[in-house]
Amino acid sequence: MTDTVRVELGDRSYDIHVGPGAIRHLPAIAGDLHASSIVMISDSTVAGLHAKDVLAPLRNVLPVSLL
Repeated sequence: MTDTVRVELGDRSYDIHVGPGAIRHLPAIAGDLHASSIVMISDSTVAGLHAKDVLAPLRNVLPVSLL
């Protein structure tokens, strides 16, 4: 189960999903976005630890990029 934190920026608002095991919920969350692609923005430390686990299940849903 994840918690959703809404970042209010007017027409640029977005949700952040956080919580234990949030990575396993990513395909369902991504499927609900009605998006054409996903971009993961990360620093090299976090990307080195988590990018593979985050991006792999998402690639089954949408095209993804890592910045």
